[in-house]
Amino acid sequence: MDGEESMDLGEIEASYYLGDLDPEEMPGIALRALGAGYRGPALLELARMSNPTVANVGDLFEHALGEMGRPPLPKDEAGLRVARNIARKIVSGKVRPYEGAQLIWTKVWNRCGRPERLTPFVGLASLYEADPERRPLHLKEIMARAEELAAEREDL
Repeated sequence: MDGEESMDLGEIEASYYLGDLDPEEMPGIALRALGAGYRGPALLELARMSNPTVANVGDLFEHALGEMGRPPLPKDEAGLRVARNIARKIVSGKVRPYEGAQLIWTKVWNRCGRPERLTPFVGLASLYEADPERRPLHLKEIMARAEELAAEREDL
Protein backbone atom coordinates (compact mmCIF):
# COMPACT_ATOMS: atom_id res chain seq x y z
CA MET A 1 0.00 0.00 0.00
CA ASP A 2 1.21 3.53 -0.63
CA GLY A 3 1.61 6.11 2.17
CA GLU A 4 -1.94 7.46 1.96
CA GLU A 5 -3.51 4.00 1.99
CA SER A 6 -1.23 2.96 4.88
CA MET A 7 -2.36 6.00 6.84
CA ASP A 8 -5.95 5.06 6.06
CA LEU A 9 -5.25 1.51 7.27
CA GLY A 10 -3.80 2.96 10.46
CA GLU A 11 -6.97 4.96 11.03
CA ILE A 12 -9.15 1.91 10.32
CA GLU A 13 -7.06 -0.18 12.71
CA ALA A 14 -7.30 2.46 15.46
CA SER A 15 -11.07 2.74 14.98
CA TYR A 16 -11.37 -1.03 15.29
CA TYR A 17 -9.44 -1.19 18.56
CA LEU A 18 -11.52 1.67 20.00
CA GLY A 19 -14.72 -0.17 19.06
CA ASP A 20 -15.75 2.44 16.49
CA LEU A 21 -15.55 0.33 13.33
CA ASP A 22 -18.91 -0.89 12.04
CA PRO A 23 -18.74 -4.65 11.29
CA GLU A 24 -20.60 -4.02 8.01
CA GLU A 25 -17.58 -2.02 6.77
CA MET A 26 -15.13 -4.87 7.37
CA PRO A 27 -15.78 -6.94 4.20
CA GLY A 28 -15.21 -3.84 2.06
CA ILE A 29 -12.00 -3.10 3.93
CA ALA A 30 -10.86 -6.68 3.31
CA LEU A 31 -11.68 -6.34 -0.41
CA ARG A 32 -9.61 -3.13 -0.63
CA ALA A 33 -6.72 -4.88 1.14
CA LEU A 34 -6.90 -7.81 -1.29
CA GLY A 35 -6.96 -5.32 -4.17
CA ALA A 36 -3.85 -3.67 -2.73
CA GLY A 37 -1.99 -7.00 -2.82
CA TYR A 38 -2.43 -8.37 0.69
CA ARG A 39 -3.24 -12.08 0.95
CA GLY A 40 -4.42 -14.44 3.65
CA PRO A 41 -7.26 -16.79 4.59
CA ALA A 42 -8.79 -14.39 7.12
CA LEU A 43 -8.87 -11.58 4.54
CA LEU A 44 -10.54 -13.88 2.01
CA GLU A 45 -13.12 -15.11 4.52
CA LEU A 46 -13.85 -11.58 5.69
CA ALA A 47 -14.22 -10.32 2.11
CA ARG A 48 -16.83 -13.04 1.42
CA MET A 49 -19.02 -12.25 4.46
CA SER A 50 -22.52 -11.03 3.71
CA ASN A 51 -24.00 -10.23 7.14
CA PRO A 52 -21.09 -9.41 9.42
CA THR A 53 -21.77 -8.83 13.10
CA VAL A 54 -19.52 -7.99 16.03
CA ALA A 55 -19.81 -11.61 17.16
CA ASN A 56 -18.63 -13.16 13.90
CA VAL A 57 -15.97 -10.71 12.67
CA GLY A 58 -13.97 -9.55 15.71
CA ASP A 59 -11.32 -12.29 15.86
CA LEU A 60 -11.38 -12.65 12.09
CA PHE A 61 -10.64 -8.95 11.59
CA GLU A 62 -7.73 -9.15 14.04
CA HIS A 63 -6.34 -12.14 12.09
CA ALA A 64 -6.77 -10.15 8.86
CA LEU A 65 -4.82 -7.25 10.38
CA GLY A 66 -2.09 -9.74 11.27
CA GLU A 67 -2.03 -10.97 7.66
CA MET A 68 -1.40 -7.36 6.65
CA GLY A 69 1.57 -7.20 9.02
CA ARG A 70 -0.24 -5.21 11.70
CA PRO A 71 0.39 -6.44 15.26
CA PRO A 72 -2.36 -5.90 17.85
CA LEU A 73 -2.65 -2.22 18.77
CA PRO A 74 -2.99 -1.35 22.47
CA LYS A 75 -6.06 0.77 23.19
CA ASP A 76 -3.99 3.72 24.44
CA GLU A 77 -1.96 3.80 21.22
CA ALA A 78 -5.15 3.49 19.16
CA GLY A 79 -6.50 6.47 21.07
CA LEU A 80 -3.38 8.54 20.45
CA ARG A 81 -3.55 7.69 16.76
CA VAL A 82 -7.17 8.86 16.60
CA ALA A 83 -6.30 12.00 18.58
CA ARG A 84 -3.43 12.79 16.18
CA ASN A 85 -5.80 12.40 13.23
CA ILE A 86 -8.28 14.78 14.88
CA ALA A 87 -5.44 17.23 15.60
CA ARG A 88 -4.39 17.14 11.93
CA LYS A 89 -7.97 17.92 10.94
CA ILE A 90 -8.02 20.87 13.36
CA VAL A 91 -4.77 22.21 11.91
CA SER A 92 -5.96 21.76 8.30
CA GLY A 93 -9.28 23.48 9.03
CA LYS A 94 -11.42 20.39 8.38
CA VAL A 95 -12.56 20.41 12.02
CA ARG A 96 -13.11 23.52 14.14
CA PRO A 97 -10.77 23.75 17.15
CA TYR A 98 -13.46 23.52 19.83
CA GLU A 99 -15.25 20.62 18.11
CA GLY A 100 -11.91 18.82 17.70
CA ALA A 101 -11.02 19.32 21.37
CA GLN A 102 -14.45 17.96 22.29
CA LEU A 103 -13.91 14.90 20.06
CA ILE A 104 -10.54 14.22 21.66
CA TRP A 105 -12.20 14.54 25.06
CA THR A 106 -15.20 12.29 24.40
CA LYS A 107 -13.88 9.87 21.77
CA VAL A 108 -10.39 9.32 23.14
CA TRP A 109 -9.58 10.75 26.57
CA ASN A 110 -12.65 9.31 28.34
CA ARG A 111 -12.23 5.89 26.71
CA CYS A 112 -8.46 5.41 26.83
CA GLY A 113 -7.50 5.85 30.45
CA ARG A 114 -7.44 9.65 30.38
CA PRO A 115 -3.96 10.04 28.90
CA GLU A 116 -2.14 12.99 30.43
CA ARG A 117 -0.87 14.32 27.11
CA LEU A 118 -4.49 14.80 25.94
CA THR A 119 -5.75 16.41 29.16
CA PRO A 120 -5.10 19.97 27.89
CA PHE A 121 -7.78 19.45 25.21
CA VAL A 122 -10.28 18.53 27.93
CA GLY A 123 -9.42 21.60 29.98
CA LEU A 124 -9.53 23.92 26.99
CA ALA A 125 -12.88 22.56 25.79
CA SER A 126 -14.25 23.06 29.32
CA LEU A 127 -12.88 26.61 29.47
CA TYR A 128 -14.35 27.36 26.05
CA GLU A 129 -17.79 26.28 27.31
CA ALA A 130 -17.52 28.09 30.66
CA ASP A 131 -15.90 31.37 29.59
CA PRO A 132 -17.52 32.83 26.43
CA GLU A 133 -15.61 36.12 26.71
CA ARG A 134 -12.24 34.39 26.38
CA ARG A 135 -13.19 31.94 23.64
CA PRO A 136 -10.78 33.43 21.07
CA LEU A 137 -7.91 32.83 23.49
CA HIS A 138 -9.04 29.24 24.13
CA LEU A 139 -9.39 28.57 20.40
CA LYS A 140 -5.84 29.83 19.84
CA GLU A 141 -4.52 27.56 22.59
CA ILE A 142 -6.45 24.55 21.20
CA MET A 143 -4.88 25.25 17.80
CA ALA A 144 -1.39 25.43 19.34
CA ARG A 145 -1.91 22.11 21.16
CA ALA A 146 -3.31 20.54 17.99
CA GLU A 147 -0.24 21.65 16.03
CA GLU A 148 2.02 20.01 18.63
CA LEU A 149 0.05 16.76 18.63
CA ALA A 150 -0.27 16.65 14.83
CA ALA A 151 3.51 17.04 14.50
CA GLU A 152 4.24 14.00 16.69
CA ARG A 153 5.73 11.08 14.83
CA GLU A 154 3.73 7.89 14.71
CA ASP A 155 5.76 4.71 14.84
CA LEU A 156 3.77 2.42 12.61
